Order: sequence, then C-alpha cells, then structure tokens
Amino acid sequence: MDQEEVEKQFSPKEDIDQARETAQLVNRICRAAFIEPRIVDSDPADDEILIEDVDLTDRAYVFSIAIQGAMILKSFRIGQEEDVETVRDGEDDGSEAEPAPGD
Repeated sequence: MDQEEVEKQFSPKEDIDQARETAQLVNRICRAAFIEPRIVDSDPADDEILIEDVDLTDRAYVFSIAIQGAMILKSFRIGQEEDVETVRDGEDDGSEAEPAPGD
C-alpha cells in the first residue's frame, strides 16, 4: 500500500463517510427492529415515531442486540480453529490422508 492509499484510507473525509454509513446501518436496523411504535421517515401517526425520537444510546443498544448472534458465531469459529488438528492417515509418517481406492 503506497502513501497515497494510506492517506486516503485514514483521511478525515473517509472517517466521516464511514461514520455516516455506520449511522445509516444502525438506523436501518432500528427501523426493522421496532414493531410498536413503528419508526417512519416522516409525519408519524399516533402509534409511530421518527428515528430522531429514539436516543442514540438506545439505537446503539438495539444494534448491539441485533448483531449479537453474529458476534457469538465469530468467537465460535475462532475457538473451533484452535481445537482442530491435522488428521493423520494412520501411518506414522504424518502425511495427509489419501482417498480410498475407487473414491
């Protein structure tokens, strides 16, 4: 990665763009998660609210709950990699297993 790519990746504009995209994702998740009151884009009825009516801390909490399952699976995969070892083919030379004849 050359200097120009590094500067572009870590530029304030890129940080702002990434923060904006993250906020949009959090808001999208909240819109899907809220059943009652329902979140609408404009002109809320009595049983509806705007996304701005939900505190940012509450939106972040809803988002963390929504992705919690994925985070649990991530740690499961890491733990699984640590537990898996190469399986020997039954010979003491440590080479990998070969398919049985006819397979």
